[in-house]
Amino acid sequence: MAFQKGGQSNGPVGSGIDCFLMQENTLLAYSTELNVSEDWHVEGIQTLGFFGFRNFLSMGYTCEFDLGTFLLRGADIAGSVSMPGFESDGTVNINSSGLYTFTALDVSTLIVLFTIMGSQYSGGNLKVAQGELMTRSTKWKARMMLPGLQTS
Repeated sequence: MAFQKGGQSNGPVGSGIDCFLMQENTLLAYSTELNVSEDWHVEGIQTLGFFGFRNFLSMGYTCEFDLGTFLLRGADIAGSVSMPGFESDGTVNINSSGLYTFTALDVSTLIVLFTIMGSQYSGGNLKVAQGELMTRSTKWKARMMLPGLQTS
């Protein structure tokens, strides 16, 4: 069994260590996982005199994703995810923060694997457990996910 170093992708399938994630133009150095879900809201078309679906039609589209990161001590640490919410004075900036773009790139070639556009923070969870690093899972809604030109 041969092991490879991070960033050396030798096959058609990559791993998490072969990819890094950016939010806008900032490398998310403390990201741990990303799970993206797309739904094209496909409905079956049924007609009289035909058993089963005659065809299918998309009635909409939704894109959501969860992003796992470490829970960092301190404010504005380089490499942490930017997310709106409550400010220290009690005000909320969730609706005025704008939309974010997330891009995943191959570590060794810098080829774009996919881009998530028009992302809005929608919630999250914190995990503090004995014997583990503290983590944060953030939930996002997005307008669309675009595949990279060299991925399938």
